[in-house]
Amino acid sequence: MLKSMIDKTIKKQKRKKAMETTTNVLAGTVAGIAAGVLLAPKSGKDTRKDIKKVGKDLNDGVKDRAEELRTNIKTKTNDFKDKAEETKEIVKDKAQQTKNIAKDTVEEIKDVTKEASEETKKAVEDTKDDAKKNYNEAKAKIKDHVEEKK
Repeated sequence: MLKSMIDKTIKKQKRKKAMETTTNVLAGTVAGIAAGVLLAPKSGKDTRKDIKKVGKDLNDGVKDRAEELRTNIKTKTNDFKDKAEETKEIVKDKAQQTKNIAKDTVEEIKDVTKEASEETKKAVEDTKDDAKKNYNEAKAKIKDHVEEKK
């Protein structure tokens, strides 16, 4: 988890640096073009035309960069939505698996409990029968012994 957070921070810093670099290059280009236009030995009409062209180029550059950013944001948003949906499905599957395991475990416990109960009843019956048999044998022996002594 910590590695994931560090990776995200590093990626964010790289994107920020790339954005700054792009902005600086664009600003430098515009400044260079503007200086070249303003310092060039041209007529006022040509200079105004050149300035207008530089302004249009700058505007187009900003629009292109904005579109690129919009597309990037849209892609990242869709990626996030897809990942969230995948995670949701994984969690849903795991929850169902857990539910099934719990249900199977309950059934197994019921079966074992029933089997143990039946075995206990049989053992009680067997013990009862043995006790009755032993009682009757002891009774008979005592009776025989008493009659012998008479």
